[in-house]
Amino acid sequence: MFATRFFNKICFLFITLLSTLSIYAQSSNDSIVANHNDTIFSKNDSSFIKKDTILAKDDALKSDVEYGANDSVLFNMVEKKVTLYGQAYLNYENIKLTAGKIIIDLDNNTIFSYCILDSAGNKIELPIFDEGGKTFRSEYISYNFNTKKGYIKNVKSEQDAGFMHGQIIKRMPNDDIHIKNGSFTTCDADCPHFELKFGKAIVKPDDKIITGPAFIAIESIPTFLAIPFAIFPNKKGQRSGLILPFYGNSESRGYFLEGLGYYWGINDNIDLTLKTDIYTRGSYAFKTNSTYVKRYKYTGGFDINFSRTIESEKELADYKNIKDFFIKWNHSQDAKANPNSKFSADINAGTSSYNKNTSGNTSDYLSNTFNSGVSYFRSFSDNKYNMNISIRHTQNTILKTISITAPDFSFNVNRFNPFETKKAVKKNNIMKNFSIYYNLSSRNYIDTYDSLLFSDNTLNNLRNGIKHSIPISHSFNLLKYINITNSISYNQRWYFDHIQKQYTADSASGYIKTDTIRQFSMLHEASFSSSWSTKLYGLVQFPKSYIRAIRHVITPNASLTLSPGYGDDKWGYYKKVQTNPQGDQTTYSLYSNGIYGAPSQYKSGVVNLSISNNLEMKIKSTKDSTKLKKIILIENLTLGTNYDLAKDSLQWSDLYVNGRTKLFERLDLKYSGIWSPYIFDEASKHAINKYEIYENDRLFRYRNGEWALSFAYNLNKKRKKPELQPINFFFEYPFNLSIYYTLMYRTYNENTSNIKNETIQTLSFSGDFKITNNWKITFSSGYDFKNKELTYTSINVYRDLHCWEMMFNIIPFGQRKSYNFTINVKSTMLKDLKLNKKKDWWDS
Repeated sequence: MFATRFFNKICFLFITLLSTLSIYAQSSNDSIVANHNDTIFSKNDSSFIKKDTILAKDDALKSDVEYGANDSVLFNMVEKKVTLYGQAYLNYENIKLTAGKIIIDLDNNTIFSYCILDSAGNKIELPIFDEGGKTFRSEYISYNFNTKKGYIKNVKSEQDAGFMHGQIIKRMPNDDIHIKNGSFTTCDADCPHFELKFGKAIVKPDDKIITGPAFIAIESIPTFLAIPFAIFPNKKGQRSGLILPFYGNSESRGYFLEGLGYYWGINDNIDLTLKTDIYTRGSYAFKTNSTYVKRYKYTGGFDINFSRTIESEKELADYKNIKDFFIKWNHSQDAKANPNSKFSADINAGTSSYNKNTSGNTSDYLSNTFNSGVSYFRSFSDNKYNMNISIRHTQNTILKTISITAPDFSFNVNRFNPFETKKAVKKNNIMKNFSIYYNLSSRNYIDTYDSLLFSDNTLNNLRNGIKHSIPISHSFNLLKYINITNSISYNQRWYFDHIQKQYTADSASGYIKTDTIRQFSMLHEASFSSSWSTKLYGLVQFPKSYIRAIRHVITPNASLTLSPGYGDDKWGYYKKVQTNPQGDQTTYSLYSNGIYGAPSQYKSGVVNLSISNNLEMKIKSTKDSTKLKKIILIENLTLGTNYDLAKDSLQWSDLYVNGRTKLFERLDLKYSGIWSPYIFDEASKHAINKYEIYENDRLFRYRNGEWALSFAYNLNKKRKKPELQPINFFFEYPFNLSIYYTLMYRTYNENTSNIKNETIQTLSFSGDFKITNNWKITFSSGYDFKNKELTYTSINVYRDLHCWEMMFNIIPFGQRKSYNFTINVKSTMLKDLKLNKKKDWWDS
């Protein structure tokens, strides 16, 4: 090893000697003049060495030093110094240094770096010192390889999300950085727009920055905002710490601190945020938020919020003292975690007045229905069997109703064919399309008001049951074109209670008393159905005209459903009860409260008939004459009715018509109407068993109809500024505009032959646009044509202030009338350095 290093040194000195002799033999046109102790490698020399290495010695450097320069390299053999000129660089272990000029002192293992001047006298190629990702830029930098001490003048260094400026900086052996007469900022400009100025500071890498007395300067102008000391986090990744609040005054709730809290980065997989809002008149709120993630396993998060709202005084009529809570939880399993099972959750539940009494986001306020669900799915035997368990919740904050299903269990045996064999498939046996399916479901359900959810009467509202379903089906083609499917379905319901009604003559008119009997019951039901369908195509071609072809597709459908009645006493599903003192009776179902209903009381044989139409046209393309363009004239037009074989009168149902199509690619046109084949009796306010065609010479009597025309338009393309419009900045910057308009014309009758009409219009619009590169405005609103006023309107103004940002949100009118104005530093490190002014909707 020693011999190798000695040989390298001998070769290095020999090359140096030859190069020196070559330089002295040249004409003196080089840019640098050497004295008798210097050796120069110039970029004008054919022998110029741009890159070299100083090998490490046992008693000096621990690693090799790689260096080079773009202009020239000068060796001073007497003083043992190497000088690098022009885009010079040096690499040592994790240290990288670039500068206009670098001097390497081999005796003291010290480097000195300087900037250089261009022809105009400007400082260029400033020294940049990088050690393990920590970067310093200055006019002068020195560093000792042995002591690991550094000295820097007029430096600008980057510390993760911030920048440290200092007049004098010393780098200590323990990697601490001592700064004198410096400042800290998150602004990357050479002349920062704001900075925290201090006399002394210590930077502990990957830990924190500590300063003495400091004050904030804006545009280099000192302000009165001063602090005795400052501590900034300087860690990468997760950081725990206090969350500073913003303060203000509310007319109804008093002075407040909102958003005071603590962020806890528990580990790389989970965090926790705790916040509180405090008001001097007694109101308060506690908010908890946490997110968690396990790579390739799951992700999720939860929010638990509790608040107490106190307004006015106890002695006054408008006094309020309301407790609210709201819980959110979402959990999503990665598909790679387990292909045979999946767990997911999406919980949104709380008191109906929470969003009204707290300052939440707009989307929650505009929503009056919240849905929640937790489910677990599991499949077995290559997906032949599967199981699903779920809990569901639905809440309406306007009606204050709540519905909970807990749990909802189902087990399925996927459709299979017991007669499917290779031989049957090969011979195209008719039994190959025979299939059986099995489903077991069980459910517990509560539907009540949110104020009564935890009352003693909750269990009385509980509905539950178990249902078994076994559908058996068989399909085949008749004459190749008619698809026929026959099926038999068997259902079995298990209930653990039923109702029993009894007439009680305790008063003059009497009343019906309903009791709940806790007793297990098993209900049976079977039905048969058969469906027939096909497609008919009609095509007319015009080879030489602009319209090349018109195609009409007709899809007729017919089905028959047969079901026996279960109203006989032998089944025990229905009973009669007296309704008045005269002895009149009515029939009721013992299982009318059953969660899966009860078998039909009457037998039925319903024939359903429908016919669907689709009409399309092909025309020449205006862009390419060799291509055709398809235009949909009628996307769908369906007519349908049914006939009940089991009824003795009014066997035909109303004829319904539904149609839709698209006009000009942006207009959606929909139509729906209902016609009755029977005459309407004005005296009884009901249809009677007489056909219109015999009495009024028409097939059907019009009952109601609805035309709906909706228009949706989105404009989000960047356009060029028109030459003939000198003032039109909207075309210079990207913008987005969405408009949705609906016009509905409805005609109907209310148990009368007189036709009424009604027109309904809705309009909503939203968008965003840039006034300049730094100004952006977003908005959303709508128009209520009935009340002739704008609906919920929100306007947001954003201004990019380089290292700062300004945001202004205003809801100018309505129940949520409010505004919020904020100016804050962009960097998350100094996100609490902000100015906030707001007025909540409850103070409007």
